[in-house]
Amino acid sequence: ILSERGFVRHGGAHSAARRLLGLATVMMFFWLIGFGLMFGESIDGWGVVGWTQFAPDLMEASLTSVSSGTQPSLAFFLMFQMLMCMLPPILIANAAADRLRLEGYLLICMLVSILIYPLLGHWMWGGRLLGESEGWLAALGFIDLAGASVLFSTSGWCTLALLVVLGPRIGRFAEETPTYTSNRSRPTYLILSALLLWMGWLGLALGNAVLLGKAHMGAIAMNLLLGGAAGLLAIVPFRMFQNGNLVETTYLVRGLLAGLVAVSAGAHAFHSQGAIIVSAVGVCSMLMLDRILLSLKIDDAVGITSITLGAGIWGSLAVAFMADRTILDSGLSVIGQLGAQLMGIFATGGLSFLTTILVIGLLDLVFPFRVSLQEELEGRNNLDSASNLTLWDLPAVDPAPLRNTPLQQPVSAEDSASIAS
Repeated sequence: ILSERGFVRHGGAHSAARRLLGLATVMMFFWLIGFGLMFGESIDGWGVVGWTQFAPDLMEASLTSVSSGTQPSLAFFLMFQMLMCMLPPILIANAAADRLRLEGYLLICMLVSILIYPLLGHWMWGGRLLGESEGWLAALGFIDLAGASVLFSTSGWCTLALLVVLGPRIGRFAEETPTYTSNRSRPTYLILSALLLWMGWLGLALGNAVLLGKAHMGAIAMNLLLGGAAGLLAIVPFRMFQNGNLVETTYLVRGLLAGLVAVSAGAHAFHSQGAIIVSAVGVCSMLMLDRILLSLKIDDAVGITSITLGAGIWGSLAVAFMADRTILDSGLSVIGQLGAQLMGIFATGGLSFLTTILVIGLLDLVFPFRVSLQEELEGRNNLDSASNLTLWDLPAVDPAPLRNTPLQQPVSAEDSASIAS
């Protein structure tokens, strides 16, 4: 919520109300269906999809993580996985700011929580966490500690598909009709959101590492801290070169996130120097993909697509030739590991992008996912979430009649509008 309020205009700052609805939707459907598909017993041991643990009774149940030798309660385990499942819908909605209907957002929450993320998670993590047969990607040797592909690249592919269907914001690429003004950068919100994400990333990666039975918790934490710092610093010279010695706060935050995404796949197996290099190259990959998307007129309001895809794909590939092979313990050569990582990247992209663009593209023909022209121009606060009781939304008053008017005289205002710049 903070990151979107820092990136987008005031009229599109309707995040809080719809995020609450989205989080509730993810919680309910992941508990009901997604958890069983992701961590249930594989059908015939193929490692493709689970078929047990649907709507589990959390009072008495428990599970054993054979790989780590611990016995977390099913409720605690489900809660952690549910929190991870919440991330992709939030990222997707941020990228589609100002354009996506509430109903469309809730449908995306359902699609991700009951199909896309659970299937990919089962392919990668399902068997290892329950001590049963591994998912088919894990069996190939694909490595993804904290979701550079399964979590973040999935978000990027789904976002890209949604943006293709929605199209750009009004006036975003039309210089002859500049009807859209973003007024977007609010450094306080951006910096606060970046710090919270940085710290939260530690919990996500370390929690997954514990459940996967990985050692070197301190090294993982330091690699994430160094990765974020390297991404933050690396963006400065790149952006100064691109933008005439100017570096926007938005790009500092994007550099931090790109560094974290890039190092997430192999944070348990990168040496400190390697983590810094991987993060810096991840920033470069993000900037390159950013240019490509702009040339294709793909309008991502907060840069989620280039962060998660550019840095995520690079980070997954970097595991093959930057990670310590002893720690990886996959039994594969560099070429073999590269092949496994490529297979994971293609599987993630194929399932995420194709499923999203087919489902949303077909439904969009019947029920448009994009808001109306009036709603987009005016912003969604008043029209969608009834969240117009903010300090930003003050009566629009023409100041000319007030110059020689006593302050006691009342002033009428027909509509509410934001007067903040």
